[in-house]
Amino acid sequence: SVRAEGFTIWSKCGYHQGCPLSPLLAALTLHVLNQKMAKVKGAVFGETPVFSKSFLDDGTVAGRHDTIEAVVNFLESEVCSTRGAVINPGKSELVWLKPEHERRGFLMDSKWDRPDGNGGIIRGFGSRINNGNFEMLGAPVGDEQFTYDYIVEHCISRARKAWGIISKMKEDAQAALYLLRACGNWSRVTHIMRTVPVALAARALRQFDVELRKAFVATTGFDP
Repeated sequence: SVRAEGFTIWSKCGYHQGCPLSPLLAALTLHVLNQKMAKVKGAVFGETPVFSKSFLDDGTVAGRHDTIEAVVNFLESEVCSTRGAVINPGKSELVWLKPEHERRGFLMDSKWDRPDGNGGIIRGFGSRINNGNFEMLGAPVGDEQFTYDYIVEHCISRARKAWGIISKMKEDAQAALYLLRACGNWSRVTHIMRTVPVALAARALRQFDVELRKAFVATTGFDP
């Protein structure tokens, strides 16, 4: 119930948006489902996922192709749907690091399409990635060139636009410097530094530093 100014609004059924019980009950429900999902076994090799971690409604599962198919079947089952947990294929992505030619048994299932000669993909899901380079939770996962290109596109290129506008504020250098400190894409860079190995991100981060210094000089007129 909610109490305000002497009035009480009673919640008689379920929970509502804004109710403090809402995230707690959702987390408890997802916790049980995640535990069950981690024990799902593939039909061909009989293996459970080698990795299964979730943060609220964002989850990552890794394993053989038949294991992933079993996990998807579990997520589409009544065990999940009756608890309000419904998978959204449009916001999900299958990442295939390498082909497994022995996965013949389940590729004949109607759930799988055969877009090319290398394998199938569960219908409705995002594009297949088979070169080992992909994005996960706002961070690049892959080789050095992929990491460099990702940081340039998502961090440096976006910051350049803000830096270019800020550097033109010649009439108020103090406000420009404040905006430079506030709009330098720091949060994204900090996230990259915490999630990407230094050896892979070093080249792109050095470029970020060089361009940031130029933006500082253009904004303040001071070249240390």
